[in-house]
Amino acid sequence: MPRHALNRTDRPFQTAAERAEAGFGKTHTERLGTDVQLPFGYCALSLKAALDPVASPHGIVFEREFILNSLVKQKEDMKRVSALLAEQKARDALEEQVTELQAKRRKIQAFEQQELGSVVLSTAANSIADLNGSSSNQTSAKSTFRGNFSLSNIHANKLEQDEKKNVGDRDTSNFTFTSSRQEYIPVNLKQARQANFWVASDAPEAKKKRIDEEKDLKQHTECPITGKKLRLKDLIPIKFEIYDQKLFDDGGGRGMYCCSVTKKPITHQKVTLIKPSGIVCFNECVEKTIRKDMKCPVSGKDLRESDLVELIPGNTGFCSHNSIEAKSYKQMRTAAMINADRTGQCGLKGTMR
Repeated sequence: MPRHALNRTDRPFQTAAERAEAGFGKTHTERLGTDVQLPFGYCALSLKAALDPVASPHGIVFEREFILNSLVKQKEDMKRVSALLAEQKARDALEEQVTELQAKRRKIQAFEQQELGSVVLSTAANSIADLNGSSSNQTSAKSTFRGNFSLSNIHANKLEQDEKKNVGDRDTSNFTFTSSRQEYIPVNLKQARQANFWVASDAPEAKKKRIDEEKDLKQHTECPITGKKLRLKDLIPIKFEIYDQKLFDDGGGRGMYCCSVTKKPITHQKVTLIKPSGIVCFNECVEKTIRKDMKCPVSGKDLRESDLVELIPGNTGFCSHNSIEAKSYKQMRTAAMINADRTGQCGLKGTMR
């Protein structure tokens, strides 16, 4: 007979390799197709064809409306963090003043105890003795009372009333009394809530998150894609030349724009934006024609090297052109992942799940 001792899934438990093969606790890698890649001329934020396109100095195409909203939101966040940082500094200064005052008060009390120690100590000893005497009398009276009567409901109510009287003039709105066969113990509900670590709002050690001036407070707005410095005046308007008007009217796609010099459609080729005129042309045209005399082929203006901005090309499904692999680590798999039409980490259109 064949050997079955080391067959898979024949153990009473599941090994790590078997769990990883089933999709649990494993880094999933999947090759992405062309339908996942962003075509050239699409906004990097809206993922749609840009109606009013602008480019960053790093060659990323945006829709003007979306990039302006992003920059405005960053400005608002910077103002909010700045206000919180000012409040934090004011609070720290106040706490420092309170600490200094408490230190001075302790020094004064220590000096008074040193100079008037006999009077203070005798007064404190007398007050402690009075308190101990009153508490012992109350305890003896309580034991005598409880020894003479049984703890029925009537007597229990009477004991509770006596305990509440012993509390004195203190505010009993936050107090409750726990009953047992031996004694009644007053419990301060406010102190109990403060000692409960499950309620973060009542816990005294629950402090607000401190703001780091170097990490949290930004000095300038950033590009939402690259994270580099980006200002409103750095945006460059683009004048795309439409190659397929029907494709553009239907929402856009690959090859809807063309080179302003060769009139060929732009799909995955490397292109360059000319700042003064806003036109886009292939890098091959730039190397062969524009760099010879450094003049714009449309307007005839003189150009500098800083006027040539290379745009991010459209991606393809070829690994030699751009990265086509997506990785995702999942500790567990959901029922939606298991029952999906397409297994793996990407959906029908390559959206990460």
